Amino acid sequence: MSAGELLRKGKSARCGLSFSVGRFFRWMVDTRISVRIHEYAAICMTACMEALVEEIGIRTLVAERGQSGPEPGSGCATVSAEALEGVVNNDAELWGVLQHYEHLICGKNANGVLSLPAHFSPYTENQQTSVDSREDAYAQLELRTLEQSLLATCVGSISELSDLVSRAMHHMQRLSSARPGLSPALHPDSRHWTALNFAVLHGHIPVVQLLLDAGANVEGAAVRNGQESTAETPLQLASAAGNYEMVSLLLARGADPLSRTQDGNTLTSSLYDAMNCFSHAAAHGHRNVLRKLLTQPQQVKEDVLSLEEILAEGVEDEVSPFLPLSLSAPSNGTTSPQEVGVPKLCKTRMKALQEASYYSAEHGYLDVTMELRAMGVPWKLHVWLESLRCAQQQSRTGVILSLLREFTTIREEDYCNELITTGLPLMFSILRTTKNDAILQQLAAIFSYCFGTAPLPAIPEMKASLSAQLDPHFLNNPEMSDVTFLVEGKPFYGHKVLLITASDKFKSLLTSSGPNGSPNKQIEINDVKYSIFQMMISYLYCGGTDSPTTNVPDLLELLSAAHLFQLGALQRHCELTCSQHINLDSAVGIYRTAKAHGSAQLCSFCEGFFLQHMPALLEREAFRTLLLGPPGTRQGNSSTSSLAHNRSDSPLEELEATLAQRLHSLYISSRV
Repeated sequence: MSAGELLRKGKSARCGLSFSVGRFFRWMVDTRISVRIHEYAAICMTACMEALVEEIGIRTLVAERGQSGPEPGSGCATVSAEALEGVVNNDAELWGVLQHYEHLICGKNANGVLSLPAHFSPYTENQQTSVDSREDAYAQLELRTLEQSLLATCVGSISELSDLVSRAMHHMQRLSSARPGLSPALHPDSRHWTALNFAVLHGHIPVVQLLLDAGANVEGAAVRNGQESTAETPLQLASAAGNYEMVSLLLARGADPLSRTQDGNTLTSSLYDAMNCFSHAAAHGHRNVLRKLLTQPQQVKEDVLSLEEILAEGVEDEVSPFLPLSLSAPSNGTTSPQEVGVPKLCKTRMKALQEASYYSAEHGYLDVTMELRAMGVPWKLHVWLESLRCAQQQSRTGVILSLLREFTTIREEDYCNELITTGLPLMFSILRTTKNDAILQQLAAIFSYCFGTAPLPAIPEMKASLSAQLDPHFLNNPEMSDVTFLVEGKPFYGHKVLLITASDKFKSLLTSSGPNGSPNKQIEINDVKYSIFQMMISYLYCGGTDSPTTNVPDLLELLSAAHLFQLGALQRHCELTCSQHINLDSAVGIYRTAKAHGSAQLCSFCEGFFLQHMPALLEREAFRTLLLGPPGTRQGNSSTSSLAHNRSDSPLEELEATLAQRLHSLYISSRV
């Protein structure tokens, strides 16, 4: 997988995790676990926490439902706080894991077994089965016992601790003489570091200056005999640690900020193994260090591009299609890179800054990401979504507005399933909660842009299946009529031979008996206007060939009457005619009527119309009321917002589902 493909996916997606690796990385940085955090450490912690939560959930469900456990295919199950607390308190293993970390400093795991990480112990490396190693078996067994004693000892007696330390040092000297190459104080990954690397890592600036003056290679062990090795450069270590003075010193001595760790095996190396100094600084949120690195003049190098980058080279220079000026105009107080005179970046540095932008967005350093964007670094969909999520969490309205205005700078080739599963819920969540009209308009423009301008699918026709037909001369003619309807107090004459076969509703009305047991010859019709009833009966008398009206208000009332009298063909005819005459003024009324009478085809058509014309519709109060509720409750009311969010039949939920289906058909299914 190329670096470009890796940048299109989040760390959690690449690792198959549900929890956010970036957020755990950010927590590890903020809590100062170390001066620099390796990505693998955050991945391992995220995976462990996710596995722990899953295990706790399974044990809780097993305790609630018996030994059977969760039912297959049951999906997400709710777990009560009482049940969770009971399981943890009654499970010794879970209880031990979830205690505060202080009880683990003695080296015990959750089951109370003494243990140490493998690279902390000098006795588990380079194990051999030779005769010489067998001779040390007794000594190593004694050392293991001594190690466990050191771990389990609580300092209650200075003399006891001193005796244990002395014995340990004695045995370690014997072991060191037997194995000269053993260096237990060093982590395996740092065995090839030079003195300069260690001096930089610990922040000893005078020592670094002394080593550099003595001729030490400013790239440390990263270059060995003219070949790149797996060791990190001193500048990478200083950038990750955020040591501004150290970074300044190394840059002044000629360190290359674009140097990166290379494994030599590009098929198996990860994105982290290829991180440059910009990425390290951005991943740890060191803005001052990043700015210092950017002041280093760009070195003239031959750009090394992947096949994917070579193929996309011509596309990147093209101007992306923008929305109208309302969407693409720069936000207040911001200027484009060309306006502020930002120098054009070479392809190598641009690629490095794209990676840095990815890491800063993943770890929630929004200011760093926006600063890189101001330099001209293009948006990737994942980076844009992570930045928008972070801006929403921090309630930064100006940044949200700026991000929304730049949505169309994202190349459509980057549109993927993440836009549907993450982007749409995020943007619709902002739409529900925002109080800013400019943000509403930008979101509406984005939805219209994503939906596209292609014609909406037409509502399919339904042929009338009327078994009888009468001459229109008999319509409302008292001659030969055998039934009278009272509509708005006025009589309307009909014929049972036709109406009884029109629908089950008419059949039940015409076959019902009166108070004396005889068939009703006069039937009262409520909730239908006389003119609408006449159009409905005229449609039946003409066998479904007559077009009653094209007036939308009358069509909506006729649709309601057709639904009431179970005339499916007439109802579909009204839906089709409404879709042909829909406009900005009538769209909301048509949608409400369709929703009230279960007209799924017309509802779907209206939702597509809403998405195509959302910016203009938001100027109308009726549409805003439909989406956001009445003016007095639409903003700042968390209960109203949550209620609208939880209702599966709310207009916003329907619009989100319609847009997701459209995006899937345009950008996901079409690429398979």
